[in-house]
Amino acid sequence: MLIKLADYKRIFEIISGVVESEDVDPAHACIYYSFFGAIILVDHFELDAKVRCGLAAYYLGDDNEVLCFGEITDAGVTSSNEGFHCWVEADGWLLDFMTPNFGKLKKTDFTARPKMFQKRLSDMAGHPNEMSHAGEFFLHHNPELSEKILPPFIEKLGNQDLAKLCSQWFRKTPKKIRTSVATIDQNGKMRPVLLKDVSLRSNW
Repeated sequence: MLIKLADYKRIFEIISGVVESEDVDPAHACIYYSFFGAIILVDHFELDAKVRCGLAAYYLGDDNEVLCFGEITDAGVTSSNEGFHCWVEADGWLLDFMTPNFGKLKKTDFTARPKMFQKRLSDMAGHPNEMSHAGEFFLHHNPELSEKILPPFIEKLGNQDLAKLCSQWFRKTPKKIRTSVATIDQNGKMRPVLLKDVSLRSNW
């Protein structure tokens, strides 16, 4: 693995705490998890982490439980402004920090225990139809869509502040971290952000 399960878990818990404090819809949270996660990987692991956007499909169970982020068109399944997913790529690895929340997404019956999704990109299926076992995945980066979606999000000062908060909060395990931090909202009011405790015991 590129990073330890314990560190992945901590990154997820920090970002989840921040995302929930901002009342972000889980269905649209992938860009937060990817951007904030990439910043942590760069700052604390010295990795060349990049956020990607596009079509994503994950085989999450042995009963044809495939979760697909995309849009069905006459030409097949593709990514679009309304149907896409964001993930992180670093040193030949895929890291998706949102996967423990897949069971919370609307329009899905997937309810399995949260797990880490960290895989070598070389292990990716050649086509979504080729997936047949839990843990298999297919990604198709859409550079044009990434260029349209990511810059406006990243350039927003509020999102930069939240990314900095996540990175400052993070410490590699086994170092201890605070269970909460304080932020100041747009009205100047201070409010706590709580670490989101979650049980992650394995990888997809």
